[in-house]
Amino acid sequence: MGTRRVKNTAPTAFLILMRKCIETICLDKSAVGNSLPKKIEDLGERGVIPQTLSAMATIIKNLGNIGAHSEKIEIDYHDRQSIEDFFLAIVEYVYIAPAKLEKLKVSMSGKKESFI
Repeated sequence: MGTRRVKNTAPTAFLILMRKCIETICLDKSAVGNSLPKKIEDLGERGVIPQTLSAMATIIKNLGNIGAHSEKIEIDYHDRQSIEDFFLAIVEYVYIAPAKLEKLKVSMSGKKESFI
């Protein structure tokens, strides 16, 4: 991920890239809305992400906006790490966990008892 390379060397670029990643998820999941906040809201309303992850995505979007518009804000290493953690939680929920669940279902489908 390109964002990891810039997290420590270019904090402003990191914020902007994280925002772009949220936009990409919205596009991939066919979010509806004429603005990124509306698209994030749509993902929440459709159950693609729960409210907590919607709030995380909104924070990432807001910080990306701050970075893109040259507002003076200091984002220290711990804040950047939290932002990355938020993003990874969204990716885990939207992509990784469903894939793992499907893999487990396939694996368990041939077992004597149904665990699912």
